[in-house]
Parts: sequence; structure tokens; C-alpha cells
Amino acid sequence: MNTIDPQRLKLLMEREQQSYLASHPKSVALYERAKNSLLAGVPFCFMNGFMDPSFPLFIAEGRGAYVTDVDGNRYLDLLAGDLGSIFGHSPPAVADAIAQQAQRGIMFTLPSEDAIWVGEELTRRYGLPLWQIHMSASDSVRAAIKISREVTQRHLTLMFNGSYHGTVEETCVAVVDGKMITHPKAVHFGIGMLPEPESRTRVVDPYDLDAVERALSPRDVACVITEPTFSQALRGPFDQDFHIALRDLTRRYGTKLIIDETHGIGAAWGGCTGLWNLEPDIFVAGKGIAGGMPASVMGLSQEVADSVMPLFENFFVAGIGSTLSGNALAVAALRANLEHVMTESAYERMMSAGERMAKGMQEVVTAADLPWRVSRWLGYGVRVGFSLERPRTMAEAQIRGDEQSYNIRGDELIQYFHAFYVNRGIIILAMALSALNSPAVTAEDVDYYVGVFGECVNELIG
Repeated sequence: MNTIDPQRLKLLMEREQQSYLASHPKSVALYERAKNSLLAGVPFCFMNGFMDPSFPLFIAEGRGAYVTDVDGNRYLDLLAGDLGSIFGHSPPAVADAIAQQAQRGIMFTLPSEDAIWVGEELTRRYGLPLWQIHMSASDSVRAAIKISREVTQRHLTLMFNGSYHGTVEETCVAVVDGKMITHPKAVHFGIGMLPEPESRTRVVDPYDLDAVERALSPRDVACVITEPTFSQALRGPFDQDFHIALRDLTRRYGTKLIIDETHGIGAAWGGCTGLWNLEPDIFVAGKGIAGGMPASVMGLSQEVADSVMPLFENFFVAGIGSTLSGNALAVAALRANLEHVMTESAYERMMSAGERMAKGMQEVVTAADLPWRVSRWLGYGVRVGFSLERPRTMAEAQIRGDEQSYNIRGDELIQYFHAFYVNRGIIILAMALSALNSPAVTAEDVDYYVGVFGECVNELIG
């Protein structure tokens, strides 16, 4: 197996940074200016998780699979707004719908006719009969948990270690070394968390059905919330038998099952729920479902809907969504994206790009004789891990070679790939070596990316 010289990596990184600073003077200047009025130099601190502060990048426009920065540099965008733009930047049908609706009115706190079409289409795709529209997946997850508590008259949420469900208090926890923690360095959005997370949440490892049953057996858990493939920490693989057994266990113990498809909607026309015939009590999706406009959806089974319908019909229900939820502009974007962008042919292009990319990258890794693995995530995503075996638990993900390769930290390697890519007109997820293929990504785009990946690997091994 080939090895990587840490000193060589350091010199290569210095070279890439100097090149970047020379070719991005406006982005660098804007970032310095922004620090005077914007916390951490960005309008939303989350953005610094995608933009290495050593390589500040301000975007001027985006179309399809490409974005252009304020310095005029053009990039193949495989970050895809970390799925907010997974169906491409500014799809014409969505852009036109937004422009037309904006002229007629943006929000009324009253329904638009488009909302009925959206509800009917969501039922056709994902199977659940009744829907609500919110502003973000976090809003919908929070609502789903609250509804589960209401209909079960229980208060606990069960989640899987390392999974990600936005900024919801009950899900911003993890178990590390046997202890439940909420520290921001260990858990996404852990800042300012309430004490005693055990009073709200139970956490078990993915795929551990015995642990699930032990957690549910006291019959005090209102809901289990899960992603189909535990995308944040493990990024697959999907285990259909596990999800069938999970559905059986939740029914046996009177616990509601929430499936969060915020990432999964890119896997198939009906999401993972439709693709694998999953049967959630509540379905949640957000991010790219409205073509980049802030919107999310929550679907309810008939049983759950019947339980909460009297509350929603007769009272102002606080703590569910926000004033702007279901606004006419977001609903118009939702309809246009579902009707014209999230088509069967779009999914075929995404899967084809993912397959071509994974094959090409694996050939590079094999030729370089590196102990890395190339894996597809939900078909359209491709990720490189710095170990041959895929972790199945959070603990394995923390101790395996994904964190370290040849005495070089995995995050240092990822930072170098990110720098190498951006200097050659490619943007990827800065936190991981992952590429997300939108329907706008062509075979030529994939081949260019694979070629740059090969150049980067060859530079590393010398």
C-alpha cells in the first residue's frame, strides 16, 4: 500500500492556499469586510461548515450544476447546497413559478390553490394521506415529535446514535464512550442545549434491534425517529430487514415511527419510503424539495391525523411551524419542483452520474494502491472513506481509519482535497470527501471530477 508523507501534504497545502488567495481577491476582501457586521463573517454560521475560512468564497450566481463566484471563477458544484440544491440551481420551472407568484402575492396566512395540488402529489409519491407544509425540515421534525407526544401521551424520543435531524432539541445528542452528551464539538448544533438530555431522549446504535426493544419495552417512548440510511455519520448501507423489524417493534410497543427523508428524497421518485415500501406514521422531508426555496413537508398516517384533527380544526395550535409556514411563494415553488424537476428522468440522470463517478474514483484508488473505499450514498452521492471497511456504529466511525490515514488526520486530507478542487473549479462538501450529483451533472462533468480526483491523489503519493 502507498503512504502519504505528512511534510509533502503540508507543502502541497501551502501551495494551494497561495494559489487560492491570488485568484480570489474579491471573496477574501468581502470576507474580511463581513466580519465587521456578520457573526463569523457569514449571514448564517452554519455556512462556515461548508466554507473553509482559509478559503473564503462568496457566490454571485448559480445555474444548473454550476456556480460563479464574485471573482468570476466558475465551479462544478457538487456541494449542492448540502442538498438544498440537489435538483440543480435555479431550475427554470421553479424560478418562473417564484417570479409569477411574487407578483401575485408572497404570503397571506391563508391557503393557495397550489397547496391542494402539492398535498395530492405528496400522497401519490410517499403514500401518507394528509400533509402539512412548514419552512424547514427542523420545523417539521419538531412538529412530528410534538404530535407523537400528543397522540401517545408519552414524552420520550428514541433516536439513533450519529443520525441527524436538524436543530431539534431532542435529537441534538449522541452517546460517546457510553455517556450521553450534548457538547457542540461532538454533536451537530449542540450549542446552548438544555441539561439532562436523558429526560427527553434515548439513544441507541443503528441496526441494533435488541437495543431498540430494550428502549421501547418500558412503553414510555412517544416516537422513534430515523433516517433510512443513517446518512450523516454512516452514509449507508440500507438494511431493509432492519427497517421492517423496526416498524414491527414500534407497533408492538405503541410507539410512533417518524422517517426523516430530508436526505432520502434524492434517492428515488418516492424517496426511500416509496422505494423500499416503508410505512412511517409520520414522514418528514425538507431541503431540496422546493428547489432551494425554504419549505418542508410533514405527512401523517390516517390514524395519527384522526387523533390530532380535533386540535388542528378547533384551536390555534402553538409550537407547530411558524407564521410563514405554507406561504404562497414556497407552495408555488414546491409545486413547480415536484411537477417539473423531481421527475423520473431526473432521478435516472442522478443515479447514472453516481454510478459513473464511483466507478471512476474506485479505479483511481485501486491504481494508486490506497487502502481507501469509494461508496455510493443513496445512489446519487459518492464518498471516499479512509479505511477499507464501512463503519456500522458511531463508535466505529470515530475510531476507524476515517479519522486517520497514515498518521495524517482525515480532516487534514479532506481540507487538502477541498483546496485542490476549488482551485480547479470544483466545490464539494468541506466536512467530508463527498460529492452530490444533481440531475444537471453530465457525464462530462463526472469525468472532469474523476480526473481532478486522480490528479490530487497522484500529487499526494508523489
